[in-house]
Amino acid sequence: MNETSLLDELASMRAELASLRAEVAHLKGTAATDGPHADADGATEPVPELAVTSRRRLFALAGGAAATAVVAATVGASRPAAATNGDPLVIANNTGSTAGVKVISTYLNYEVSSGNPDDKNLFVVGDATVAAFNPPNPAAISGHAAKHVDIGVLGTATRSTGTGVRAIATSTDFASTALHATSVGGIAMVAASQNASDLRLNGTGRLVLGQHIASGPPTSGNYFQGELVRDANSDLFFSRTSGLSTQWRKVVFEDALPAAATLPPQLHIIEPTRVYDSRLPGFGDRISDGGSRSVSVANGIDINSGAVTVADVVPAGATAIQFTFTIDAAQNNGFLAVTPGDAATFKASTINWSPTTPNIASGSLCKLDANRTVKVFAGGGGSTHFLIDVTGYYL
Repeated sequence: MNETSLLDELASMRAELASLRAEVAHLKGTAATDGPHADADGATEPVPELAVTSRRRLFALAGGAAATAVVAATVGASRPAAATNGDPLVIANNTGSTAGVKVISTYLNYEVSSGNPDDKNLFVVGDATVAAFNPPNPAAISGHAAKHVDIGVLGTATRSTGTGVRAIATSTDFASTALHATSVGGIAMVAASQNASDLRLNGTGRLVLGQHIASGPPTSGNYFQGELVRDANSDLFFSRTSGLSTQWRKVVFEDALPAAATLPPQLHIIEPTRVYDSRLPGFGDRISDGGSRSVSVANGIDINSGAVTVADVVPAGATAIQFTFTIDAAQNNGFLAVTPGDAATFKASTINWSPTTPNIASGSLCKLDANRTVKVFAGGGGSTHFLIDVTGYYL
């Protein structure tokens, strides 16, 4: 119904209301002149029901007319026009402003794709002037998590080729933003996939890390394992642990290295793991003065049985180990020297004992051969059992 039809109906209802008012006035006059009529038994005749009915009808019509007047007045005022099928529906027309921001209108458009009737889209288009605001600019869609709601905006794709949330910036302005996520104390955005990439950068494939700290690595604060941060010098730091006492590793780039060069091996600390014990069956028993023994440090073993429990605890390609070297039940005087597995002789001792120190331990480092073995030489006249516990490796 358009504005003209509503105004015509209002005029018709006003005419009927005037007619009813005249009828009620006539009935009131008749009742006052004649008074109540008595029948043969002396009963009083009531006022005609038409008067009461007419009053009720009058009030109903009066209320309806008032409501219609409000509708007509609303139609006459400035408001969004009704949408026809397929056109956007204007659900807001805010002519006010906040901090210089004037939101002109917001549209809803539920569209059925012509190519596939199952592809239905709901468009929310914000038409606003750009000015300072909090958040920085007006948003077409805003998801606000408060009270018992944890997620502001959630996008879920169930198709194998689907995308939960896709942000596209079509403006040629270098500063335009496709996706803007902010957080006061929590995580601004979480992206999770069951089988593919959690986060993919299409288009130019560019990723920008904002400055996190003046000069890294951070020395305070609570961090997650796996975080990557940048300081003012554009140095990158990777967190190896979580919590308040985070261990950081600097990401190193060596632009001047030749193509065939490699970076120096890095120490990888591991849980202390036994790799050799001469006291266990099958491990060679005691070693005596003048003897030598090749020992593999590749696999971790059970401390009671000697069975392999951690395969490749020192991985292939490792160049050296950090270890604890222990002698047990040593006799007389003597020493042991730990060398790389392919060494023909030794140049220094690793541990020494005497009759008063038959059980001692010492920490040391040793280079490995290509097979992840070391060679142990015995000297000094005595004999002993020995154990090797790896605490780290270089790779």
